[in-house]
Amino acid sequence: MSVHRKILEKSGRLDSLQQQQQQPEPQTQEYGKQHPENQDSDVLKNLEACGQYNSNNSIKSTSRVFPRTKQVYMDAKIPFAVIIQPYGSSIEQGFPIVNYGNNPILRCQNCRAYINPFMEQLKDEEYMRCNICTCIIKIPNNFIKPMDLEKRPDLTTGSYDIKAGQEYQVRPPMAPAYFFMIDVSQKSQELLGIMGQIIKDMILEDKFNERTLFGFITFDTSIHLYNFSSKLKQVQMYVLTDDNEMPMPGNYLFDLQDSKDIIVAFLNQLDHLFPKPQLRSTQFLSAFKLVQNIMQENGGKLIILTSSPIKELNLTDNSKSPQNHFLPTNNVLKQIAEKMHFNYISPSIFVLPCGFNNVGTLNQLVKFLNGDIFYYDDPTIQAQKFYYDLRAILEKDYTWESVFRIRTSIGWKIKSVYGNYSIKNADLLNIICAEDQKVLMYELELNQPRAPYDNLYLQTALLYTSTKGERRIRQFNKDNILLN
Repeated sequence: MSVHRKILEKSGRLDSLQQQQQQPEPQTQEYGKQHPENQDSDVLKNLEACGQYNSNNSIKSTSRVFPRTKQVYMDAKIPFAVIIQPYGSSIEQGFPIVNYGNNPILRCQNCRAYINPFMEQLKDEEYMRCNICTCIIKIPNNFIKPMDLEKRPDLTTGSYDIKAGQEYQVRPPMAPAYFFMIDVSQKSQELLGIMGQIIKDMILEDKFNERTLFGFITFDTSIHLYNFSSKLKQVQMYVLTDDNEMPMPGNYLFDLQDSKDIIVAFLNQLDHLFPKPQLRSTQFLSAFKLVQNIMQENGGKLIILTSSPIKELNLTDNSKSPQNHFLPTNNVLKQIAEKMHFNYISPSIFVLPCGFNNVGTLNQLVKFLNGDIFYYDDPTIQAQKFYYDLRAILEKDYTWESVFRIRTSIGWKIKSVYGNYSIKNADLLNIICAEDQKVLMYELELNQPRAPYDNLYLQTALLYTSTKGERRIRQFNKDNILLN
């Protein structure tokens, strides 16, 4: 039974609603008009008329209808929330793009909402009423031409991309970058060949954009840094000293196109570089901090393979209380993550256990940096799973240096947010390396005794850099009906 049906049963109006639904469809109601309680069925039908504008593929709500009064909100005793794919791309006809050219992007001057099909046109298309805050927006001359109306995604569909100009970037668009931090101690040896083969195959298949940057670091009881300069005939490996200083100044993210042959040759011998692997690795944290320094100027995707207990983080089994095994042992990685999110670095961590390893501590990186974590009990049995997991991570279409915001109409506020993210400022979230399978859940709360209008409007905006270096804003819009 749907939630709106339960609400109507509670109010005793279900029978009258069923009778009204048999009547001819009424005319669309004027925006903002207060409806009497016995016209709930009319409002439901109006929602059907506006359904074509909803971004239903990327925004799902826990209920088709939301409560209009605070009392009904509390009586329902269910969470009213929306599940959002910030970078959702499941559109059959492809993702429409809006290009304003040299003109500024049209937005509400009050709430900064972007133009969308739910905005009401007024006075011969000279003005529009914002559906989020109800303020009036002055439309520039010739902005809306009746003959081109059906060709305008921002006026005919709820899901579209906007090409963003210089005012939406603080630096040149970052290049897509992948840095591999690989544990080469004994336990990892079984997967090094698979890892090298996957990366090499994808390079030879031209799966990466021509702007892509690559970097590698390996570690056991020592840290090994690699130079893939196109001026070299073969890769140079540097074994770092105890102070872990860079062996030479410069950038250790290399252009894949320029250094393709050297990188492929390195990957061919990855599983043979360390014929006598160390039993244990103790340099995880030092290697991680070094990688952070290397990536901080550009940002990108960090791929980590680790197999040994990390004593630096106290990830060994030193607790007699089983429930403590699920909790982080310290906040060292959380403190590092709070800095890394400003550099737009997102990790995918592949864990091969060698004894006890507190994954909860490693998961702090995943939570705050929008990453992933994979755990393999026995790599000899799960080698095929590792192959497909790693390849899937590398094949995803990521956004780079992306931030996310949601706007709600008057009377509603954000109660809670669930998912992997970090807060950039106020209601602006860092969603680093977003892809179309990552979701956030926003729980909403009615903060007035009675919502002033018949609809709850939602608009999401993901500002990001595409793999091709284009700065864009991905828009989703949704309209939820409100009932008494």
